[in-house]
Amino acid sequence: MKKILVTGGTGTIGKALSISRYVQGYEVTIFSRNEHDQVEMKREHPYFTYIIGDVRDYNEVLSATRWMDYVFHFAALKHVNICEEQPQEAIKSNVLGTMNVVNACVEMAARMVNMSSDKAINPVNVYGATKFMAENIVLKDRFTNIRSGNVLWSSGSVLPIWKSQIETDNCINITSSEMTRFFVNKSELIKFMWDKRDESGTFTIPMKSFRLADIAKEFIRLFGDKKTELNIVGLRPGERLHEYRDDTISSEENISEDLNYIFND
Repeated sequence: MKKILVTGGTGTIGKALSISRYVQGYEVTIFSRNEHDQVEMKREHPYFTYIIGDVRDYNEVLSATRWMDYVFHFAALKHVNICEEQPQEAIKSNVLGTMNVVNACVEMAARMVNMSSDKAINPVNVYGATKFMAENIVLKDRFTNIRSGNVLWSSGSVLPIWKSQIETDNCINITSSEMTRFFVNKSELIKFMWDKRDESGTFTIPMKSFRLADIAKEFIRLFGDKKTELNIVGLRPGERLHEYRDDTISSEENISEDLNYIFND
């Protein structure tokens, strides 16, 4: 039976891959540093192997990679503001951590798939820069990078944050009425990633672009009431108005009005 290691396996994408139909018939090992999340996930999915570990520690990564056929690398610091405030931590996790996974996969003859971001394209913040550097480390050994925009309803993403804001303060905060972002749902991303797992290179999943103000107004209609406020709070350090699908196509140029894509996921 083939074996798969999932770093950051208790996160939204790691968990989605681990329970997907694509890995049926594989032995799955979850590698992450959050003990609480592993305990919670193990209650629901006791048939996986669970390892507490940190991608910053090469020996831990090397040990976990032994006998693996594939390593799907999702462990990262991903919040733009945190990476801006603590760039040294972003480098340790996103750059050096990825280097550890690459080196372990080379040593153990495992195939690596790295989760990257559209923020790695023409990066303007620490997070994007670390993801860009990680991509180049992965390509050095002819492994796979998958670039994605915002994953719908993932932990820490804008939709669950807005829901919490409505529940606590009956408001939604957005940075700019003109801001656009690419979005993709989990099932599309997992399929794309699985299909590309044996190909060398950097691949960007096809994505829909949306204006955040449009999503916010529909969000209020669905989850708020007549008193729910929409607040414009301004760009945070490291943020830009529009992300890129590649070096030439920005989300500003591909705005979709299909809000059913957002709310029917």
